[in-house]
Amino acid sequence: MKNLTKLALIAVAVTTAASTTGCSAAMLDAAGSSSSSDHKIVHVQASSPYGEECWSGSFGSRTVDGCGDQDVTVDGFVASAVVQRKNAITGTLHLTLTDSSGKVLDDQTTTAEYGVVSVTG
Repeated sequence: MKNLTKLALIAVAVTTAASTTGCSAAMLDAAGSSSSSDHKIVHVQASSPYGEECWSGSFGSRTVDGCGDQDVTVDGFVASAVVQRKNAITGTLHLTLTDSSGKVLDDQTTTAEYGVVSVTG
């Protein structure tokens, strides 16, 4: 019964916080995080003089493998991505994190062999 009471108090606190900050309660779930409609886009650009550059990365809670350029959607109030080049040849891995309106939140590049790039916003 104590856990149910705590959960009810959390729900009340989240609803109160949403109404006092101008957010609608529909924008928050019971834990106080944003809904899936709040998404960011990670633009992956991977190239080398020899063609497409392959990469592997963590985008929020999922892993994506790819080659070349690709857009990956990440849901949540705060989004992060960590991506690594898959080879040692000359090439560039560039990540740009934007919000749903297209505003750039973070922008990072590496040319290192097996280099890692991370963006957060």
